[in-house]
Amino acid sequence: MDRTNAEMSEAFIVQIAPGKFTHRHIHDDTEQLFYILSGKGKLNLERTGRVETFELLPANFVHVPRNCYHQTFCEGADTLRYLAIDCFPNGHNPAEPTWDDHARAVCKMNNWDYTEARRKKTK
Repeated sequence: MDRTNAEMSEAFIVQIAPGKFTHRHIHDDTEQLFYILSGKGKLNLERTGRVETFELLPANFVHVPRNCYHQTFCEGADTLRYLAIDCFPNGHNPAEPTWDDHARAVCKMNNWDYTEARRKKTK
């Protein structure tokens, strides 16, 4: 469900290949909920200078508060798949009205090539 379909939320499936991980990042505009669908992994969550690690297994449900650095790792032999739900308490960032706009902004912020990132996503 793209953010264009709701005022305060969006939902999407995240897939992380074995041995891979998301970049360490933070959201000041949304808290997140992760429901693990398949695979095995871990989530590092930094709160007030302290890192907590959570095991991710099917049917686990994890909350990522706003303003907390976090990073997700796939640790099993299978792809880690989870439903991610973003909850925006103040509504979506008007500069990023669609998921694609958000992806472009993240790539720009991290000096990543958007076209390359999209190519890798579809592999």
